[in-house]
Amino acid sequence: TRITVNCMPPKSAKVDRQFFEEEIAAFERKNPDIDVVPRDAFPCQDPKTFDAKLAGGQMEDVFYTYFTDARHVVDIGQAADLTPYVKELRSYGTVQQQLRDIYTVDGKIYGIPRTGYSMGLIYNRALFEKAGLDPDRPPATWDEV
Repeated sequence: TRITVNCMPPKSAKVDRQFFEEEIAAFERKNPDIDVVPRDAFPCQDPKTFDAKLAGGQMEDVFYTYFTDARHVVDIGQAADLTPYVKELRSYGTVQQQLRDIYTVDGKIYGIPRTGYSMGLIYNRALFEKAGLDPDRPPATWDEV
């Protein structure tokens, strides 16, 4: 069996790349009948070509997706139900519930968060002052924004 995996860290990220390669080697030792073929591409998920790769059958077998695309991938039938396998991941329960929920649809798990990130609002103090706003009291809700 041969599987392809995207998002191999670039050669410039030596530590991440080494860890990735070591994980593949360990997996292949444990599963000698499975050949893992990593794909080194940046960006590893290009929003401009993501849907076309899925529709054209060109997406890797194991692939990264932005959390905003997870539901879409499930809805178009391009994600496998991973629920039976999650119990083997000892650290899965330590992942924030909010992140796990992104990849859970109708009680089934279709993805596993590998990283978490947050978004924030950055503002220019000088422009706030110029607009007559107090930069020490920025908007606290989307309605205020």
